[in-house]
Amino acid sequence: MKNETDHLVQQLENSAKPGGDVNRASQEVSSAIAQGRDPQVANKMLTEVTNELFNRGQMPAMANAFATSNFGNLDLDGDGSISGSELQKIDEQRLFNRSLSAVDHQLVKYMRTNFNEIARAKNDWGIDSKITPADLISHDAASSAQMKKSGMAHSIDAVFGKPEIFGKIDKNKNGYFSDKEMKTALDSGSLTAREKELLQYVRTNRSEIAKVSNDEKLWESNISARDISGFAAKNGLNNFQLKPPAAANFYSLAAVDKLNGNKFVCDMMVDFGKSNLKSFDLDDNGYVTRPELKRISESERWGKGFDINERKAIDEIDKSLEQIQRSHKDELWYKDRKGVTEKDLVSYAQDQLLNRADLPTKPGDHSLSLTIGGVKRDFQVHIPPGYDGSKPVPALYFYHYFTGNSSELANYTGMNDIADRENFIIVYPNAEGWVGDKVRQWNLNNNPGYRVDEVAFSQTLMNTVESKLNIDKNRTYVAGYSNGGMLAHELAARFSDRIAAMASVSGCQNPGQPASVEGCNVLLIHGTADRLVPVEGRAFTPLFPRMKSLEAGSDYWRTTNGADRHSSEAVTKDVTRDTYTNSKTGKELSVMTLKGSGHGWPGSGHSVDGNPSAGVNASEEIWKFLSKHSRDAKPPGSAKPIEPMMAQK
Repeated sequence: MKNETDHLVQQLENSAKPGGDVNRASQEVSSAIAQGRDPQVANKMLTEVTNELFNRGQMPAMANAFATSNFGNLDLDGDGSISGSELQKIDEQRLFNRSLSAVDHQLVKYMRTNFNEIARAKNDWGIDSKITPADLISHDAASSAQMKKSGMAHSIDAVFGKPEIFGKIDKNKNGYFSDKEMKTALDSGSLTAREKELLQYVRTNRSEIAKVSNDEKLWESNISARDISGFAAKNGLNNFQLKPPAAANFYSLAAVDKLNGNKFVCDMMVDFGKSNLKSFDLDDNGYVTRPELKRISESERWGKGFDINERKAIDEIDKSLEQIQRSHKDELWYKDRKGVTEKDLVSYAQDQLLNRADLPTKPGDHSLSLTIGGVKRDFQVHIPPGYDGSKPVPALYFYHYFTGNSSELANYTGMNDIADRENFIIVYPNAEGWVGDKVRQWNLNNNPGYRVDEVAFSQTLMNTVESKLNIDKNRTYVAGYSNGGMLAHELAARFSDRIAAMASVSGCQNPGQPASVEGCNVLLIHGTADRLVPVEGRAFTPLFPRMKSLEAGSDYWRTTNGADRHSSEAVTKDVTRDTYTNSKTGKELSVMTLKGSGHGWPGSGHSVDGNPSAGVNASEEIWKFLSKHSRDAKPPGSAKPIEPMMAQK
């Protein structure tokens, strides 16, 4: 392990030099430490690497390079400096615009541990309670100088502490170096190159060194052996004011009240679960079920036996139970049980580690994948030319139709062109399908006949994208076409505390739609002549999912949103828009019906059932609707006259 540790430390040291990439190095080193290791072994190695960096005096340079590269993400309030509370928040959540690797986390902890020393390094009066870029540079420079001084002091003591070498200089044998003796020795040519270099340092700094022992008041001009050894002791590494960072854990739970999809929550959940799973298995059948977790949460042990983080870990096991149990690839998982085992937890943790790979952050189209429930899932990300990571941008998660894929959806909707124009990111997930990747279909309402869980996939996908790209979390949107539109209904309901608005084209709601906690801004676009997903719905079909009518889906969102206002307008002679709003919250449902249009993407010429969809450009309408909604928007200040609710025709 020693050789590997030295190699990883060297890799990090090199990344802090000019031209180095500290972000990439910290990710690679963190992955190398975690790869194939038990968490406790990985944590031990992480501590060794960071302690070695500290002992070599490289942590200030690493912190400077890391903070400089990520200053905008560390400066949460955008005031041009980093406060202690900002570092505390980042440390506790282990999450900001890009996810913290284990090494990144150590650097944040180092900055917290040595906050005062760093903040005061530049002596910029008035803001010494915050860290500025100038502080980081000054701290790095001062620490580097102190490290060099310590190295020289140690070397001087090691060399001139030997009587035979001390005697080379002390010609009159009085126990002191005078300036004249040092000059004579330097000019004589009797010293080695290293001895000459060290003696020159002693002579240059003779006033400081001579004062160390203050023996016999001769410090003004003479240096004793006690001065040399005292100078080394005074400047030893153990006398630095800087402190090493507390050991960061690969598997740590955020100490915050709301976890809200933090993908690193799984870390302590897994670690804690492995240690306690057997005691949770109340009927001793080898599985921990949701009823067992419920009994534990209602027991006296809940309040007295678990701390706040342990209770959160149990809650997360409960919420993610199905996703965890799918992680271990025992194919009959859905038939023989509804609980989790230790193997499930271990596999789940491995999935999460795989999903921490870096996403590209440069503009363009990127094909990527992540692992969820033991299944590798692929998706595409389109990053517009205007994205540079400096400001948060909206994100649209766009779900394809039955038998389709992400590339086809991008091609004929032309949504990428709108994203480039309006500067937002599009994520195109791909369904896993039930006949390989040739016939893709979304698993609606978590049908246990499929190994894939679309809700868990979508949640992990959002977490991953948000942790790597600068996403405006108040402007997360979901859209879908046909089968993808049906899934968009489900996601908007399940993630109503996360999604600002949803749009569905030719995608009716599926039976079994879960209740929506907060409601959602929703746009529905549907053709009256759609033969594949008819506006009247389908109670039974051997191939396609069962589906509600457009009217039933509209009723769901009107009721969920608490709409009390209605208006209707003719967009064109064949397109009608009905809008239902809640006058207090501003939640909006917009239903566009396209008379005579079939199952296709309006405005693209694409049609599946032979009835073209004309009259509007669905892509433009979707962005126009989505972009006006944000989760932090204030409720409307004025209300329109009350109009009666009208059923869809």
